[in-house]
Amino acid sequence: MTFHTACSTAFPQPQPGMAPSPGPMKVPADQLRSFLGLTNVRYVEGNHSLAIVDATLEAAAPADPQVTIDNSPLRPAS
Repeated sequence: MTFHTACSTAFPQPQPGMAPSPGPMKVPADQLRSFLGLTNVRYVEGNHSLAIVDATLEAAAPADPQVTIDNSPLRPAS
């Protein structure tokens, strides 16, 4: 069995063997998105390993998100 710790926990974890004690790390609030993240696991039937890809929330989010609202009514094509 392979144990995989990922960024996708609600509590930031140190890299294996790098912590002075067990448990989540305390990080500044403005750096939290660089410690937490998402994990994507892909399974393909057959004799293959799982493909596990981690991405931090900081990397997964656009740097400058744009929100637009279009209030124009929908009109059928002429």
